[in-house]
Amino acid sequence: MNVRQALLKGILGLVGGALLYREYYRKKALKDYEILANDSLDEEKVIEINGIQQWLSIRGQHANHPIILFVHGGPGSPMTPMIYKYQKYLEDEYTIVNWEQRSTGRTYFLNKAKETEIQNQLCIEQERKKIKLFTR
Repeated sequence: MNVRQALLKGILGLVGGALLYREYYRKKALKDYEILANDSLDEEKVIEINGIQQWLSIRGQHANHPIILFVHGGPGSPMTPMIYKYQKYLEDEYTIVNWEQRSTGRTYFLNKAKETEIQNQLCIEQERKKIKLFTR
C-alpha cells in the first residue's frame, strides 16, 4: 500500500467515524430533550404577522406553566439550532416560545422572495437619496 492509499483510508476512516459519532449524538440529544408529560407542548408552527410568515417553536413539560417568549437578538442570527443548550431545564417550569424573527432562520426561508423585494426597495431608496432625486 502506498502513501496515497494509506492517506485516503485514514481520511475515509475519520469521516466515517465523525458521521457515526454525529448520529450517536443526535439520537442521544433527542432522547435527553424529549418531552414526556401528558399535558406537554412540543410544537413547531408558522404564523403570519403583518403579511410575513414567521416560525415558532413551543416547548414545555406542562401546558399550564407560565410562558417565556424568547426573541433573539437577530435579524440574521437564529438561536433555534442552539436552544437545547439552555432551554431543557427551563422547560420543566415554563413553556418556552422561540420566535424566529424576519430575515432569520426558517422565517427567512419562508419569505425569501419577499425579503429580497424589501431589500431591493431599500437599496433603490438609498440610491435615490444619494443622487438627490426627490420622491413623493
